[in-house]
Amino acid sequence: MLREKPDFVFIQFGHNDQPGKGDRTTDANGDFQDNLRKFIDEARAAGSQPVLVTPVARRIFENGKAVTTLTPYADAMQKVAAEKKVPLVDLHRLSFGRFDELGDAASADLSASAKDRTHFSRKGAKEIARLVAQRLSLDVPALRVYLRQPWQVPQD
Repeated sequence: MLREKPDFVFIQFGHNDQPGKGDRTTDANGDFQDNLRKFIDEARAAGSQPVLVTPVARRIFENGKAVTTLTPYADAMQKVAAEKKVPLVDLHRLSFGRFDELGDAASADLSASAKDRTHFSRKGAKEIARLVAQRLSLDVPALRVYLRQPWQVPQD
């Protein structure tokens, strides 16, 4: 992908880095951050502007409140973003807040299936994309010239 010399590269991962994922598991305070630094450096070497996006929250609830296990990975991304001076969109905070606001029942149609609390339906994907899009002009000022205003985006 970097051979294409994109202007921007969005870097977002974390779910498959959590413990229990076999050889994909990384330590949020160790090799996870090393991987982020590597991807940032590779993007910059290709002439691209890297943008970190914290991991989207899973749609998990306990006692009617959204809960998350991804905070260490979101925090690690924020640390590396500050260290490497890379823009960051805090999708973890945004999605966690949105799920908590909606609640379990009202957010159920955002999931790919009743048992899947990680992946999204088409409606869920659009909602998560909307959360990111709303933050881009603030968090990634270099993208402002490319962004449409809400009234310019087709509603489907």
